[in-house]
Amino acid sequence: MERTKKCPYCGEEIMATAKKCKHCGEWLVESFNVTSRQQSVRRESYFGSKYLYDKVWMNVLFWVTIAGAFIQAVHQSGLSVSESTSSYLKFIRYAGEIPEAVGDFLCAVGEICFITLLMKVFSNFHKPLKGWFVTYIVFAVIFLLISLLSGESQDETVSLSEAVSGLAIIIPILIPIILLPIMIVSNYEGNIKTLGWVMIGYTIASITAGLVADYIVPIAAFLIIFLVDFFYYRYLRDTLTKN
Repeated sequence: MERTKKCPYCGEEIMATAKKCKHCGEWLVESFNVTSRQQSVRRESYFGSKYLYDKVWMNVLFWVTIAGAFIQAVHQSGLSVSESTSSYLKFIRYAGEIPEAVGDFLCAVGEICFITLLMKVFSNFHKPLKGWFVTYIVFAVIFLLISLLSGESQDETVSLSEAVSGLAIIIPILIPIILLPIMIVSNYEGNIKTLGWVMIGYTIASITAGLVADYIVPIAAFLIIFLVDFFYYRYLRDTLTKN
């Protein structure tokens, strides 16, 4: 029986004598012309660097997404500042004057772009999960359209029946979205499995932050909603960026 081992980079099963992982493309042997610093950076990477993306463009995508998340957080938390507030906080008031639909659009498009790039990276793996990525993207687009349409006629007060009806629509859409990270957790080991758990945690944290926003002070609600998005998208940016 052939002996196998797990790749230290992606966790996939490979031949015990393999010098290069057939799944993630990482070399498993030290090379005399590779410095220890390069080896250290490579060990910290989820994927082979040839599958990752340029740092400048990933930063642009990140900050556009975060701008949308900031606008969303200001509206969802009800945070506002007065005209007399010091100048370094007036950007919160300016963000509140931008329609929430703009924030929804920027944040959702940013997430769809991140997931699309992640799908391209996974296409180089033994288990690409392409169908699950496509399902995630399709339902993310549907969720975006529902958010934009409902935002146009959203009232200040929402009755219990309206809230229940909204959840009845949203939950079936969220289920396919959360299935992708579950499949990542089920099919991979090591750091890639951690990626799946982070995606699951983000979905749960986002829902929880939205639910508690109405029951805590606006500044706390704003910080919770915004920081959940900030750290998640920064994590995706760092995961997909070339070192």
